[in-house]
Amino acid sequence: MRTFPRRLVVLLMCSAIFVAGQTPAPTAPKKTIPKKPAVQGTQSAKPVPATTQTGEAPSPGAPPDRPQAGAAEQSKATPGHYCNPDVGFCFDYPKDWEMMGEVFEGDGVVVAPVQEGERTYWNQVTVAALPSAEDDPEASDVPADLDETLQRMLDTMKQGTKTFETQQRRSETVDELPAQFMKVRYLEEGQKGREWIEELTFVQGPDNVIYSIALKSSPEMVAQLEPSYRAIVKSFQVNP
Repeated sequence: MRTFPRRLVVLLMCSAIFVAGQTPAPTAPKKTIPKKPAVQGTQSAKPVPATTQTGEAPSPGAPPDRPQAGAAEQSKATPGHYCNPDVGFCFDYPKDWEMMGEVFEGDGVVVAPVQEGERTYWNQVTVAALPSAEDDPEASDVPADLDETLQRMLDTMKQGTKTFETQQRRSETVDELPAQFMKVRYLEEGQKGREWIEELTFVQGPDNVIYSIALKSSPEMVAQLEPSYRAIVKSFQVNP
């Protein structure tokens, strides 16, 4: 059996941990999705170095020590706005969150509330387009629909964890498109392995493109971050 594409594995694990100096693996040319005229005032993120799954090395330049915004402050904040014209999606996010940069060769972006400590361990939301079967050179390894995406993601995420629990799974509609939501809790392998909760929403877009909206949070912060995550999901649009 052929292995699950590394780029997709990293995306599904939602490990937007920036490490300087890593060279990303070559990818096939992107397919530009037909889109409507761009929204005025769209914010674009600056590219950042490639990510790793393990998170062993922190990114350079830790942020200033400021307290993390509470759930009430986040829900009242005027949202920022981000659009990716290359892969055809837009979403709003709290204005007091930080745009951490683009990932996955520009097919995704990471946003997060400002937190203390290393960015490596920040709670964050990653929004991205998964490689399609038409665009990826390993076409047979790319999930074709939502059910296959979730099942293969589950199988992959269980690797490299000490414990793994699926807490929720349900069907949804996002931007009038079919979607699947899943909430998982796991403990990373290793002496310094951390416990995480991830909430993942996969959206089936046009031309079988699947979009991922993923929250990665420590267990103690997930309740505060969920309202902002749900607002991001609600604002998500394909080819707006």
